[in-house]
Amino acid sequence: MDSDGYPTEEELLRVEKWPDVDAAAWLAYVKTLWHFPDWGWREEGDRVFASTGGWSGNEDVIAAMQKNFLWGVMLESYRRGGHYEFRWPK
Repeated sequence: MDSDGYPTEEELLRVEKWPDVDAAAWLAYVKTLWHFPDWGWREEGDRVFASTGGWSGNEDVIAAMQKNFLWGVMLESYRRGGHYEFRWPK
């Protein structure tokens, strides 16, 4: 993270190019980059709910996630306003 709390280009590239299929580790790493995780990140069973809060750093993380194949495997739903639901693959 930079001094303002934004993810660095290196961190975003790591999200985009995550080296394995370990979805749990990928989301755990993403959570470390999430601004306001106490408000915008919730885990329930096999689901993760993430809300960007309109913060551009979180939007950058989502954009990097969309470039990774795990996005297509895990994304359950999206709601307008930056609300995402991910589900562990079965």
